[in-house]
Amino acid sequence: LGGVNGAGVWFGTPESFLSIHQYLPPGYFNSVATSVAVENGTLYVGGYAWNGASQQEAFLWTGPIPAPGALLPLAAAGVFAWRRRRPATWCG
Repeated sequence: LGGVNGAGVWFGTPESFLSIHQYLPPGYFNSVATSVAVENGTLYVGGYAWNGASQQEAFLWTGPIPAPGALLPLAAAGVFAWRRRRPATWCG
């Protein structure tokens, strides 16, 4: 991504990597995927990204599980991103 770290999901082959950073709203940079879950045919990828004010915000990307060997598995399926309105915080 030209010097930007971008969240992505990988399905086992070099061709199957998909940058999900591209589905963020404009103005976000350096996104990170931290968790993946699957339920009822839907893929959920949790993570965070930094906005233009350099604040970290949590995101949840969702989309259908791609078929084996599919190129651009989620791009054609209309993946969307959901943004939490407050900065991410960590418990622990």
